[in-house]
Amino acid sequence: KLEDYVEHDELFKAYPELRKATFRFNSTSEKTNGYYEPFNNKIVISDKYIKNIYNLSKTAIHEIQHAIQSIDGRAGGASTEYYKEQQSWYRFYAKSVNDFLKNNGLNDFAKASMQEVTDGKKTLENHWDDLKKWKEDIINEKGSAMIQSHYNSMLKYEKYMTDDAENLYFNTAGEIEAR
Repeated sequence: KLEDYVEHDELFKAYPELRKATFRFNSTSEKTNGYYEPFNNKIVISDKYIKNIYNLSKTAIHEIQHAIQSIDGRAGGASTEYYKEQQSWYRFYAKSVNDFLKNNGLNDFAKASMQEVTDGKKTLENHWDDLKKWKEDIINEKGSAMIQSHYNSMLKYEKYMTDDAENLYFNTAGEIEAR
C-alpha cells in the first residue's frame, strides 16, 4: 500500500483513497518510469529505480499527482506509446478511406476541381470545401457501413497527427500538471 512507502498526513487527509493505493515496483519499457492505473488504484514504479532514491521519489510524486488528477476528475497522464498507437489507427483508417475514394473517382474529381481554380471559376478555398463535401457525399452514398465507420474514426484520430508522439505526450494537460 502507498501508506507503507509514503508518510504524508496532509496528503492522506485530503485524499484518503490514496492511503490504500497499491504501490509496486515492476519491469517497464525502457522509456516508462512509472504509471498509475486508475481502475485498480495502483501506482507502478519501474524496478530500475529501486536503488535510485532521487528518480524513485521524483517518479512516485509524478504518479501520485496522476492519482490525484483521477480522483479529482481532471485530465490524467498519457504515454508516448499511447500516441503512437493512436497515430497507427489514424493511418489504418485513412488508408482504407483513401483507397475507397480513389476507387470511386477522387482523382478525377480533384483534377477537374483544380482546373476550375486554374480557370478562375472558383477559389482554392471553394475547391477544398467542394472536395470535402464530395468525399462526405460519396462515403454516405456509396460507402459501406465499414467505410463510414472508418471515415468517422479517421476524423476522431486526426488530432493525433499534428505532432510526433513524444511532443503530444509532453504537452498533455495531465503530464504538464504532474511535472
